[in-house]
Amino acid sequence: PEQKKKKRVLSKDEIARVQKIASDRTDEMYEIACITMVLYYTGMRINELLTLRRDDVDLQNGYIVGGEKTDAGRERTIPILAPIKMILADWMLDSVGSELLLPPKRKGKKRSDSGVEKAFKKLMQRCGIEEAVPHTMRRTATTRLVEGKAEPTAVQAIIGHADFSTTADYYTGHDVDYLKSEMEKFHE
Repeated sequence: PEQKKKKRVLSKDEIARVQKIASDRTDEMYEIACITMVLYYTGMRINELLTLRRDDVDLQNGYIVGGEKTDAGRERTIPILAPIKMILADWMLDSVGSELLLPPKRKGKKRSDSGVEKAFKKLMQRCGIEEAVPHTMRRTATTRLVEGKAEPTAVQAIIGHADFSTTADYYTGHDVDYLKSEMEKFHE
């Protein structure tokens, strides 16, 4: 049988390259790097982020309520981690008067998926990262949660899947170093 194409997951080094740009407000790619980091640290789909309402972000209590696509994915609770709290706080300030969290480019309309995807592609090229799309960040987030030994039910709830097998089958892609370290446990 034909083998499935392996899904791309960013390495920790690749994430660090994006994070460096997201830390420099003067960088011309700062905004798309911030969007990328939010996708990574939430596991959200691009359209979920672009349609996220300000009212769905609770910075004080540290969570986002959002999602789409499936019943399990809608209205899920996604914790806000420290690396993206300031990004979200800035977006809350920038989007005052708008229903959407991510400030629209045109008044009242959400940003286009294709526009964000185009900017994402430029960011990936600059970072020397090949074959990545915005959905790569969702797979990378899921993989890091699993590698970090998060409870499967928690990973499933954060990512918004009804069944953990979907999470495991389609959203994880371990790198060789991780697999080697896990195999070493056999020897211990």
